[in-house]
Formats: sequence, C-alpha cells, structure tokens
Amino acid sequence: MLLEESGWKDEKYKTMSIKLYHEDGYVLTAIPMVACLLQYLDSWIEKPGLWMQANIVEPNRMFDDMERLGVAVEINNNNSSGE
Repeated sequence: MLLEESGWKDEKYKTMSIKLYHEDGYVLTAIPMVACLLQYLDSWIEKPGLWMQANIVEPNRMFDDMERLGVAVEINNNNSSGE
C-alpha cells in the first residue's frame, strides 16, 4: 500500500510518502485493527462514540505497533522551501 501526499504547511511545501507491505493482504488488513485495539485496550483512546480509526489513534504509535506486528513500514518526508 502506498500513500503519497504533498502540500503547504507553515509556509513550506512538503511531501510525504508512506509505504506499507505484508506478503498476505488479509494480514495487512487485520494488523492495523489490532494496532488500534491495543491503543483502546490500554485506555489511550478515551473518547466515547463511533470514530474512524485514522481520526482517533496516535499515528506514530500506530505505525510502531504495525511494524512490531509484522508490517514493513517506510515513511519518507521531503520538505523544501517552496521555490
């Protein structure tokens, strides 16, 4: 799975790519849910109600947990002055 994004933040043009890989697509689908549940079970997620997973988790921990659970995670940031 590959995400590529770009845009302006703090008057600087920034790009980012995130690559996620696991040889089994079903496992790649299940691991992010497990990583989310780990945050919920240790009370990191305390907001009541129904939320989209990406809007409620702490992203750095999410990627760390996914990597620990077997997903290859590669995050690249490229920041430029915007010229």
